[in-house]
Amino acid sequence: MYISKVNGFNTPPQSAARNTIFNLIGCLAYQGCQWLVTILVVYIAGFEASGYLAFAMAIGNVFLPLATFNLRTYQVSDVSDNYSHGCYFAFRVRMILFALVATCVYSLITVKDISFVPSILAYLLFKIDESVCDVLSGVDQRFQRMDYIGVSQFLRGVLLLAGFSVGAYVSGNVTYGIIGMWLPCFLMTVFYDIPHVRRLTDLDIIIRRSEFVDIFKSCLPLAISALMFSLTTTIARQLFGNTYGAEQLGIYASIATPAILIQAASRYLYAPLLTPLALAYRDGCSKLKTTFCRYTSRLVSATVFIGLVLFFFAPQLLNLLFGPSVSKLAIVFDLMLLATFLNAFINYLSDFLVVCEDYRTPLFASIISLVVCCIFVYPFELFIGMNGINVTLIVSYGCSVVFLVFKVIRRFAILKCM
Repeated sequence: MYISKVNGFNTPPQSAARNTIFNLIGCLAYQGCQWLVTILVVYIAGFEASGYLAFAMAIGNVFLPLATFNLRTYQVSDVSDNYSHGCYFAFRVRMILFALVATCVYSLITVKDISFVPSILAYLLFKIDESVCDVLSGVDQRFQRMDYIGVSQFLRGVLLLAGFSVGAYVSGNVTYGIIGMWLPCFLMTVFYDIPHVRRLTDLDIIIRRSEFVDIFKSCLPLAISALMFSLTTTIARQLFGNTYGAEQLGIYASIATPAILIQAASRYLYAPLLTPLALAYRDGCSKLKTTFCRYTSRLVSATVFIGLVLFFFAPQLLNLLFGPSVSKLAIVFDLMLLATFLNAFINYLSDFLVVCEDYRTPLFASIISLVVCCIFVYPFELFIGMNGINVTLIVSYGCSVVFLVFKVIRRFAILKCM
């Protein structure tokens, strides 16, 4: 399949600052609207509908890592054009098909109540569109036009929130609400994202077997790494839930909601910087070190600022969202902020090493994190309780950060940047 470029548009690369601002605002709006959906569903259709949505989202969390396969970082750092944009798109299509089959098999094994199936299928449609949009956004990012991404994400957030509200309210059924999320986002992909990519380049959507195997091998360590870090958090929370009950875990999850802003914001802050870092890596060592130090200082400053704001306003925010019973546990939020900060730094250092064509170190860092978690999670949660989750994550992530910092310094030494 060939999608031709549309000529006649002036599309010069945008500055890193402009790309960062557009990407941050748009993507945070998109994530925020998805979070609002999980709150609105209770008011519109009740707690049972919320359960159906939560179950569908859990299955979606199995599908998405397999479909995306952590391709985005690899794609945007390919400034030497080893593979065409259409090649990455074709790879994503194949991985979506694989993920769909794998998720259906997983659902057949684990889903006991057939009434969950319609909402699961509807949510998978939504996630398929999100996966396609992600690889198109990778093309925008390669051309340093993340203003396209920011506008797309912002509009998607507004549309999915409105679509879900209308669908769920009119039908009283969460499945139609999810379809209401998917339809406008699908139309955004067709009528906004693809046309804007066509302003930048053509897409020859074909991939040779050898290219597929090469990309798969390169991205496999990154995909496993993402899975391992995800398991670190899952194990800590699941053991706590099994030990202290679903209600206590639900309280912890409620407190965790504002902290997620740090992780999301940090990723959106540095995502526009990956392509400039890749260009600096290609152009020489001195430029790479200067660019890395400048971007790292900006990221740390911005993350610390967001963390301080949340630290001082967390009790009020939690009281507003969930009432005084939860806001009294804001002390748990302090250590959670540190754990989230470390996780954000892990993502940044891992992606930087990928830019430097080091795909194995992030995998080893994730294994270290998972092993440390398995060793300390039980005694920490047994003696500390709810904060044991945070202490476990801090120790696990801290070990990974130390390892990654050592590897980054060594990478600069190998490149003779020291």
